[in-house]
Amino acid sequence: MAHKTRRATVEQSLPLEILAERANRFGHARAQLNLEASETPDILAAARYPLQPPVRSSDLQAAARVLRANSPAVATFAVDADKLPVYEIPEVVLLGRSNVGKSSLINALTGQRKLAKTSSSAGRTRTISHYEINRKISLVDMPGYGHRSREEWGEFIVGYLNTRKQLNRAYLLIDARRGLMAADWDVISILDSIPVPFQVVFTKIECLYDDTYYKHWTRAEEALVKKAVSCYPQLLGVSAQKGMGLNELAWSMVQACNITLKGRGGAPTR
Repeated sequence: MAHKTRRATVEQSLPLEILAERANRFGHARAQLNLEASETPDILAAARYPLQPPVRSSDLQAAARVLRANSPAVATFAVDADKLPVYEIPEVVLLGRSNVGKSSLINALTGQRKLAKTSSSAGRTRTISHYEINRKISLVDMPGYGHRSREEWGEFIVGYLNTRKQLNRAYLLIDARRGLMAADWDVISILDSIPVPFQVVFTKIECLYDDTYYKHWTRAEEALVKKAVSCYPQLLGVSAQKGMGLNELAWSMVQACNITLKGRGGAPTR
């Protein structure tokens, strides 16, 4: 990767009480939503990936409606960040390795199966894809990094992150079957160095029924608490294929963009 940064060593820079607070919010609080599982549409997501604090199912559903495109989303594609449109609405960006499932996730969140083109060929998407949803929020799909991707991806993403003033949060997608890899940590270093607030989202979480893959989740929790400076201290898990965890991710995006849900289950406002 072209962009070189020194990986943050939070253990040496943050007081122990802050590390303890982060650890509590990451791991130990996961069990508290078990009693609320009946209030949440997705039992697995509620038990393993609870929001902190717990959120009512009606609010999760209201947040999901913000992302469900009532009319065809406005899609724009560009090879450089400075060619993207600038809207007066908040923006979130999806980052991740090639074939981590960004396009499938966008289609699942918006309810438009063909909005973002999917491919089984790693590294095929080489443009920035920008989707304006309901004039409320913009989703940006960055080219995947890793196998068969552009060598200059590091400079590519830095150019985007440094120029998008309306960017509210980045979402780093991680394949649950692989866990955090070296290239992911390179991106985390970039996000920390700018800095840009980000949240880690495990994709394809249907695999986590297998303890072989679930260890990737627990290891990521432990590592992010120690090493990631700008990471929002709560992992999320989604499955575009099974429709799992989508409402929880939508809620996170709505909160990150300061979109107010008018009443319980009401229309979103800004």
